[in-house]
Amino acid sequence: MERAITWLTRALPTLVAACLCCLLCACGPTVMQDAPDAAHPGNLEFRSDARLQDHFEKHGDEVSCATAEEYLARANAVVADSAARHKTQREDGDDVYFLDRTGEFVVVSSERFIRTYFITDADYFNNQ
Repeated sequence: MERAITWLTRALPTLVAACLCCLLCACGPTVMQDAPDAAHPGNLEFRSDARLQDHFEKHGDEVSCATAEEYLARANAVVADSAARHKTQREDGDDVYFLDRTGEFVVVSSERFIRTYFITDADYFNNQ
């Protein structure tokens, strides 16, 4: 229970940002095969259901997500959070996002698909 309260305290601002984006844009999180609309950063997807499931199974526990849908929503919340640090990787054009307060890290491909979402530290982000 304490872990859930700690997570909620840290993640609430990002969850609210993602929910507001989805409400304003009417773009609820679903997994799709075509590239998402880059104008709606809170509507990013994994390239396939299989990739979402694979990354959820690998990192879901560390980011305190109970379902793949929650994992996807939380990754979108990081990208949409104005407090997230952002930079574009020179070598492949991927966008990387990092929240200092939670350690959440998201990589978005140049085609605007989420590649991964996990917890790390600022040094890892800085070395990307």
